Amino acid sequence: MRGLLVFGLIALLAQAITYDIKPHKVDKIEPYVFEDMINQTIEGLRQNIPDPLLISNLSINLPEGGVLVGDANVSNLELTGLQGFQVPYLNLAMIGMRLNFTFVFPLINVNTDYWADVLLAELIPVYGNGRANVHLTDIEIQGSAQAQLGDVIAVKNLRIQLYLGTATFDVHGLLDNEDFSTIVNEMLTDMVASFIDNHQKFISDTFSPIIEELINGILNDDLKAVDSIIDIINGTFEELRKSIPEPINIDKLDLSFSESFVSETHCSGSLSIANTEVKGVKAFQIPSMSLTMIGMIINFTLVLPTIDITSDYLADTVLMELLPIFGEGDASIHLGGLTVIGSTQANLTGGIQLKNFWMQIGLDEFDIKGLLYDETFSALTNYLLNNLVIPFLDDFHETITQVLSPTVQDLINQILAGSDIEPYSLIDILNQTIEGLRPNIPDPLDIERLQLTLTDPSLKQVLLFLLFIAYNNFHCSGSVKINGFDLKGLRSFQVPDLTLTMVGMWINFTMVIPDIDLWTYYGIDLTLSEMVPLYAQGHIKVNLGGFTVTGCTQANLTGGMQLKNLRLALDLDDAEFEITGLLYNEILSQIVSWVVSNLIVPIIRDFQEPITEFISPVAQDLINNLLNNNTDTYEWLEFPN
Repeated sequence: MRGLLVFGLIALLAQAITYDIKPHKVDKIEPYVFEDMINQTIEGLRQNIPDPLLISNLSINLPEGGVLVGDANVSNLELTGLQGFQVPYLNLAMIGMRLNFTFVFPLINVNTDYWADVLLAELIPVYGNGRANVHLTDIEIQGSAQAQLGDVIAVKNLRIQLYLGTATFDVHGLLDNEDFSTIVNEMLTDMVASFIDNHQKFISDTFSPIIEELINGILNDDLKAVDSIIDIINGTFEELRKSIPEPINIDKLDLSFSESFVSETHCSGSLSIANTEVKGVKAFQIPSMSLTMIGMIINFTLVLPTIDITSDYLADTVLMELLPIFGEGDASIHLGGLTVIGSTQANLTGGIQLKNFWMQIGLDEFDIKGLLYDETFSALTNYLLNNLVIPFLDDFHETITQVLSPTVQDLINQILAGSDIEPYSLIDILNQTIEGLRPNIPDPLDIERLQLTLTDPSLKQVLLFLLFIAYNNFHCSGSVKINGFDLKGLRSFQVPDLTLTMVGMWINFTMVIPDIDLWTYYGIDLTLSEMVPLYAQGHIKVNLGGFTVTGCTQANLTGGMQLKNLRLALDLDDAEFEITGLLYNEILSQIVSWVVSNLIVPIIRDFQEPITEFISPVAQDLINNLLNNNTDTYEWLEFPN
């Protein structure tokens, strides 16, 4: 029964927040938030990168099979130029949080002491010690790593490939002979680029862990706030803070306790409060928050430093079947250090929503005044509450969690849904991206000329649903020429259904193009089964009504949206087909036109599997080209081998 009042206070706060909350509108999340976050972090790190970079000692083993074999060591190394890096390419794949990047260093200078004992070109022994100076230009590092985004940014499993523009060597002390050193300098200057190209694995194995350690060391020393998805969530809380009234006023609230709560806690009774004023909720703090990308699990700590409550009350309760709390009058309650430790899954699509919410509550101090209008009794009650209820929260945290967590989850979701805060919705990002593509779709799509040379077996795959022949002994060869290809209606597409599954980033969609018109001149010169000629020259007209594409694909929403594993199913409401010049016979052309017009719809429905196998990769390439604004070429029209 020790926790009855605590429960009432928490429920009071929960109920209070639902009153008079005014919405506040914020901007939507940008679709490239992760790349922007990483770019901002990288730019913030630039000044923290040591330039010059000093390495006191580094041992190098050159394995068998390379141009250089043996051992070497560098000391007192000074490397300048690292802060001048550029990042022309950066992409983060959501699945696996895989970061792909390109770094360019326009100019790097290396000065070091060395000793070496190596075999050059499996022929020339090279040994000595002295001073070495190296001048490098246009260094390009292409790499891949797994990114950890949270309170700190880190990389792991880094792998790099290195490319080099030019290199100038000035090495002294080889064989203690300056003439020989000059020859080796010229040789290294000429061959270092090819050495790098031919020994990528060795270079990656040697330098990837060094660079990974260097990057994480720099990241760990970064004193600036990391722009991460945590900031998005914190920003949402800050917007909500503006919506919380201060003070919170509640006219009346009656509290009752469930049978399970009574049986678990041995607390019973009733509590009614009126004319309640709550101060301090708006001053909440979030000292700790972390996000696990897999599962979108948010772990957090929320602290309310002080809560002051004044209220009229009517109480008839018994705590722990021992301590009666009863009376009617005015009460003043001061709570210090109200702490909520919790975990929840976040749904960032279609508006922020919480699920599987869990929390644990802790309190520092009770200070209740006015109980029974007797300050001595109030002081005694405060003493008992501080010595009984606070330990009670620890002892019965599981029960309290089970009771309060779903209530608080519903409360938060109501606040999020009831305000005018724009949702950080990935579905919105998808829809905006799709709408952004609409003006990039050529309508009409005009292709002046397209010539396809088709050989078996590629033609067999292409004609499988056009000629309805699937026999293994079917052989085709020849060519198809298309002139004046004109396609209208693509831009009028509609997307009546679009859903996103967070795990795996699977998009399920339905796209409808109400009306498609295609017109082209064509020429065919084919041989079927190595003996039947098929030739024709004329025009083709096609009208498709209610063209529907139902599909699923995996999406990479970072660095510009890209699709993979696209699978499509097609459907049609009606179709009209007209061809002229088939075998140079118009009667045959009319018959074929009538047959095809009546068979297109049932054939598309009956031959879904081969159509899907053919059209899915072609459509995926087309969509990804459009997403990259690559509308200058139409290579996607070529049938894949």
